[in-house]
Amino acid sequence: RSTLFPYTTLFRSTNFSPNGEVFYVVFGNYFVDTHTTVVAFEVDGWRELFTVSDRTTIDRLPSVSQDGGLLSFGGYRDGTVWLYSLRGSMRSFMLKGHPEDVITEEFSSDGRRLATGSIDGTICIWDTETGALIRTFGRHMGQTWKVAYLSDDETLISVDEDGFLRKWDTETGALLSEFMIGTSECEVRALIPVWDKFVDRKSVV
Repeated sequence: RSTLFPYTTLFRSTNFSPNGEVFYVVFGNYFVDTHTTVVAFEVDGWRELFTVSDRTTIDRLPSVSQDGGLLSFGGYRDGTVWLYSLRGSMRSFMLKGHPEDVITEEFSSDGRRLATGSIDGTICIWDTETGALIRTFGRHMGQTWKVAYLSDDETLISVDEDGFLRKWDTETGALLSEFMIGTSECEVRALIPVWDKFVDRKSVV
């Protein structure tokens, strides 16, 4: 047994990168601290890879790219998202495109794009190399609660407050299809933890 690091502030959450090679720990006391810190470790040998101190306290893990080299923070009241590139020398981008809080983010499988969804009902697609906003689309009737890329990285699925699952073309922003998955907030929120089982990442009606 070993202690990964000696911080005395509260642990908020932990998770692995999608490829299982990087372990992330988020800590910070929500009621006292004015920022959140993320520490990442290489699972093979538990070597510390990097530490990122975010500009504000958030209550969830950052989104992480498949290879663990990119992470993003949303949750700001002004709609800002912070994107950190950890490939080579660390770089950061402040992404501004949503007028209200961002509550869901996901990287494409190749890490070239970041999709974000907001309580204002919009979805934004970002270039992770430059931090540029590529496209805004979506305007749901309610909050966008979850976004996820399908395996082609050109199609995005979203789930929102009005109970619909929608499929989008990320190149044009066109709505390809939609169907209702729940008629209440509780039904839709119950789906989110089992998202990967519901959406096979290959095909959705």
